[in-house]
Amino acid sequence: MGAGAKLLLQPGREGILGLLADHVTTDVAFAPALEAALSRYAGAVLVASREAAAAALALVREKKTGRVALVLARDGEAPAIPNHLPEGPGALGPLLRFVTLDARVARPIGEALRDVFVVESLEDAFRFVENSQL
Repeated sequence: MGAGAKLLLQPGREGILGLLADHVTTDVAFAPALEAALSRYAGAVLVASREAAAAALALVREKKTGRVALVLARDGEAPAIPNHLPEGPGALGPLLRFVTLDARVARPIGEALRDVFVVESLEDAFRFVENSQL
C-alpha cells in the first residue's frame, strides 16, 4: 500500500470507507485469480462520494504522498454474467460466481470482473482461446 492510501486511511477521514480489498472476499482457492483480475486496484481506497474523492485527492496533493487509486462506492448489483461461457474439462466458471462483493462495490468491481473466467490451468486457458471460447 502506498503512502497516499496510508494517509487517507488514518482514522477520522470523512468519506473514506477503507481499502477496496476489504469489501471483496473469495475462497483462498480463487484468491490468485481475483488478485490478478483486480491488480490495477491493488491498494485502492473506497470513497463514499465524489466530494470525498475530491477532498482525498486534494489532501494527497497537499501532503505530496504520491499516487493513490480511488474507487467511488456505488450501490447496486453486479452485472449479469455473460451467456457466452466456455464449457468442458478445465472450465471452472466466471470469477463472479466465486466472489462476494459488498453492496457498495458490486457495480464497479462487478463490471471489472464480468468477463473474467477461471480455468484449472494455463493449458486449459490456451485451449479455450484457440477454440475461440474465450
